[in-house]
Amino acid sequence: PQTVKNGDEITVKVSYYGQDMEAYVNDMGKMPTVLEKKYTISGLPEYMTSASQIPEETLKEMQAQAEDIIKATTAGWVSGYTLDISYIGNYMLFAKKQSDSPQNMFVLLYKMHYKNTLTDYKGDAHDYETDYYFYVNWDDLVLNEDGTCSYDKNTYWKADEKFKADTDFYEMYNSSLINTLYRLYFTGYKTLDEIYDKYITRRIENYKFEENYIQE
Repeated sequence: PQTVKNGDEITVKVSYYGQDMEAYVNDMGKMPTVLEKKYTISGLPEYMTSASQIPEETLKEMQAQAEDIIKATTAGWVSGYTLDISYIGNYMLFAKKQSDSPQNMFVLLYKMHYKNTLTDYKGDAHDYETDYYFYVNWDDLVLNEDGTCSYDKNTYWKADEKFKADTDFYEMYNSSLINTLYRLYFTGYKTLDEIYDKYITRRIENYKFEENYIQE
């Protein structure tokens, strides 16, 4: 594990068999002009400490992957729907101790707007639309010396909870076995507060955090 970080100062000392410099000269054929020198550490890759350090190119790459992850949750849905996917901001969490893992967590936040028209068992059409929320999270983002970001693209966390559409209409006829196809389940959360509780509230003891929302 890395024991020094950028900005740390270290001291390098010349040591030779108990500081026997006469023996050093006899063995090496030369005498050091300085026996100790201080250096400031720089140029090391380090864990990010703010979402503002993430390059725009990396953020766009993450957003594209996150949207694909969200679209994968729609498999098996009743046809005819529209789903608007909107990136609304992020949470960035930072470990308070160097010994904690992960050292940071970058959580992308999304708001979805679902809309569809479904026909019930009587042949009546019903419009339904709702909003819900989703997240995708990558850990241990590293800032490189050249300003680029390194992270494991293939290791991420995502919303996996499911909830049923909350409408009187669906409750009215979902008990019929004929109409089980029309039950609507979404992967995600009804409110953004639920994601906040999952990521921020439960980790506040060990992590500091940023909330970065896009202003609409």
